[in-house]
Amino acid sequence: MAVDYLTGLGMADIEEYTTRLAEYARSRLREIPQVTIFGDAPVRGSLVSFTIDGIHAHDAAQLLDLDGVAVRAGHHCAMPLHQWLNVSPRFAPVSISTIHTPRSTYCMTVCAGPSASFRCEAAMTNDDLEFYREMILDHARTPRNWGLLAAPDFDHEELNPLCGDHLHLTLHVDETGIIREVGWGGHGCAISQASASMLGEKLIGMPLDQARRISRDELLEMVGLQLTPNRMKCALLSLKVLVIGTVGQHLWERIEDGE
Repeated sequence: MAVDYLTGLGMADIEEYTTRLAEYARSRLREIPQVTIFGDAPVRGSLVSFTIDGIHAHDAAQLLDLDGVAVRAGHHCAMPLHQWLNVSPRFAPVSISTIHTPRSTYCMTVCAGPSASFRCEAAMTNDDLEFYREMILDHARTPRNWGLLAAPDFDHEELNPLCGDHLHLTLHVDETGIIREVGWGGHGCAISQASASMLGEKLIGMPLDQARRISRDELLEMVGLQLTPNRMKCALLSLKVLVIGTVGQHLWERIEDGE
């Protein structure tokens, strides 16, 4: 059915239409100072890849979704190229197709503009907005205990395979089993970085045996926001590192399933 539909439209006509529309999107996005477009080949398809300065791809995707704009975020088929360009995982690609119109493309470029963050904030409840400003952004911008420890007693790192977020956790544990120092590093969206910062503060002074029993609900309560399933994995990445590094994958799978 799909082949019949595309054949009926005419593949040459589809190529011409989507190419012109993608170039229109690029020309609009070039006018936005905080947007960087990737790809300058003279002959290009209808994929428009861009970044928004200071915004992780997951955060940008959620922000644009509030305005009804769908982009992809996280790992993509061109991941090795992203790493070579040193932009992974900040890409937010848009695939222009026959369902798009000049009007919808114009709306997408407007949503990526300077006022996008204000529309994102307006969509939150007052309580969520206040918490996001005071806690999530504070921890994401000025993370506590940032930086890996020398000669750690605990040293483990994990990835979120859905988006490419990476977290590396190190601990100094004394002879009585108490966590005395926390140090961490990595990259990711505001949610994953903030939750790692919050968890690190909680761990200091706690017995390691008690730390490995922190539940997913405890950490999500610290994050304090309603999250989609994908963003929940971002929030739980720091706990994943702690649990797998101290106990193993089998326990983490049970925790992730809510057991």
